[in-house]
Amino acid sequence: MRRLSASACALLLTVPPAFVAAQSLWDTPPFGGIFVVVDARPIDGTGGGAVDFLGEEVIFANQLEWLGERRCETWNAEQNVDLGWAREDPAMIDLFPPSARAAPDDDPIVSVEGNMWLSCDGSPLAALIRVDNRVLVLVDQDRGTFWLLERPVHDEDARPIQRALNEAGYDAGPVDGDLGPRTRTAIAAYLADRLELGAPPGQGVVTERLMSELIRPPAE
Repeated sequence: MRRLSASACALLLTVPPAFVAAQSLWDTPPFGGIFVVVDARPIDGTGGGAVDFLGEEVIFANQLEWLGERRCETWNAEQNVDLGWAREDPAMIDLFPPSARAAPDDDPIVSVEGNMWLSCDGSPLAALIRVDNRVLVLVDQDRGTFWLLERPVHDEDARPIQRALNEAGYDAGPVDGDLGPRTRTAIAAYLADRLELGAPPGQGVVTERLMSELIRPPAE
């Protein structure tokens, strides 16, 4: 399993003055609001990964409501450039396919600006990767797990996603606005086919790109 370099560990232990004004970031994409842990994937494919945080919420507000019922009175994130290995892990291939990795440096899909260290009350908390403004990946090396955090999908968006998947031949179940296991399996299968991945690396995650593909304006 890849481990953090000495320079990265030193970065973790350095808390710059900017961390004091933590609230300045909470309403800035990709932060602000609620994220839910929707999938857990093993790092390096070396085990089943952990599952204890599945379904838990993370709330980015003036205070940070973190996993395991942890609360941070102040929090912030700073850019980190040492997570390229995580983006290239096979478990991340549906979120960072090779074609996206070849995009320009200013593309948020591949930019190092999407790699972040999160701090809690002045102490290092977690390494995060920004997929887009809907999806974050928590790199949890202690548990050997990538935790996928997704903004909740509202009913008015969930139903068109389910309908589009069913019409395309992927069994998303009833068009009821509930993105349960059946719908997420259909999302994963759809992405695996579109990206020619073979087997899906995990449960389907609703990124901005997926929503733009599946939620189309009605024909005139």
